[in-house]
Amino acid sequence: MKLKRPLVIFALAVLAIGIRIALADSVLESEGDNAQVLRVAVKPSKTRVRIKEPFKVQLLVENRTPAIQHVRMMNCSWYDCWKTSNQQILFGGWDCDKNFAVTVDIVPGGAWTNELDMYIPKPISQDKLSFKMGFAPIGSPKTYWSDSVDIEILP
Repeated sequence: MKLKRPLVIFALAVLAIGIRIALADSVLESEGDNAQVLRVAVKPSKTRVRIKEPFKVQLLVENRTPAIQHVRMMNCSWYDCWKTSNQQILFGGWDCDKNFAVTVDIVPGGAWTNELDMYIPKPISQDKLSFKMGFAPIGSPKTYWSDSVDIEILP
């Protein structure tokens, strides 16, 4: 009879650890809209561009929590997790021979970074454009948006 109590305590401890792990793994989905689990930033290589002229943007996904964040994306076509808020400014992709989903671990205070070519595909009437970049990891219901970026259109 005395063995049952330690077994119950052990079972409860294992259950508590399992719940804690499950909660930590689901933090991306469980945070409210006001909490910014991930911060997305975009930095263009230049802010004055011509129509159809590619320019590079640096993309950053920063972990703002005290726990490791696990985000899923494709190893080659990682750009599939990204979108722009302005359909007048686009980015291209590339062919992938071996493309599969991977889990990227972003440590607390750390970031995932990459670079993407963007362009304005056709003439527009404005001399300035604003856009944001959104990051939606595979399986996440949320899109994390960057601050707005302003681009001046040169003749």
